[in-house]
Amino acid sequence: MTYDPGKILGRGISFPPRVGADGRIEWSVGEANVRESIRIILLTEQRERVRLAEFGGGFVFVALAGERHAAAEVKAREKFVSSG
Repeated sequence: MTYDPGKILGRGISFPPRVGADGRIEWSVGEANVRESIRIILLTEQRERVRLAEFGGGFVFVALAGERHAAAEVKAREKFVSSG
């Protein structure tokens, strides 16, 4: 059996969007897709997407030091665990 990371971890349009040497939009596959998807969630503010207001982690301007770091970690865990 052949290991296909795209089937297990998914595939999607790369983020940020890129155009390959052949002029086509590039796709991310496997671990890169998961990493890019998490980045999209964390960098999107809630209510930023009109038709999906609950989407986003709201971590764009979080200073990760001391209490703020702990609060950001709790928020991220709630976001990812509750939607799992």
